[in-house]
Amino acid sequence: MRGLRSLEVPVNKIVKLSLLLGSISLLMTFALAEVNIITKPEILRQQAEKTQKALRAVLPEAANGIIEPVTDKGGNIDYYAGYSDPEKNNLVGYAFEASKAGYSGDVIGVVGIDSVGIIKNLVITRHTETPGLGAKCTIDVPFTGKKWTLKQFTGLTVDDLKVDKDGGAIISITGATITSRTIANGVKDKLKKVLKTIKNGA
Repeated sequence: MRGLRSLEVPVNKIVKLSLLLGSISLLMTFALAEVNIITKPEILRQQAEKTQKALRAVLPEAANGIIEPVTDKGGNIDYYAGYSDPEKNNLVGYAFEASKAGYSGDVIGVVGIDSVGIIKNLVITRHTETPGLGAKCTIDVPFTGKKWTLKQFTGLTVDDLKVDKDGGAIISITGATITSRTIANGVKDKLKKVLKTIKNGA
């Protein structure tokens, strides 16, 4: 009994330890919140800059013209319209951001299409896929018909957006079918919505 009593921790010490741990946790929470407040504007600025660069890449004909956002009634960006001249006399196509959950997180890309919905270009702007596997989703070399590359999306329509594992023509990334399917389905889902919105004149 004497030995067991020696192992007992006084209640006041437990309370003090709990308060100390609670205070440390609270301070860490406040510190992380402060860091987020400080870094968030810069992160958003970099993301916006990356999106603008991607828009120019998927609508190269509008590089010397203007690419302007088209918003819904709530002010959210539905898609972008690209013009070859600043006066907006010549529409060269549309662009939009497509996002869908992949293997490790959202895979986000920017897609350029012509006036009837045929894909011109696709650029992956953000992802957290597995290095050496899903991370290969950014490969953008000429398409040879044998390996994954974003170039294989050029010329496709909404009905063509299906990977080979699902009976489609898009060649999947070796060992990363989920990532490949994510990109194809993400582009398809958003393209459908954009074409519907354009058709309705919204």
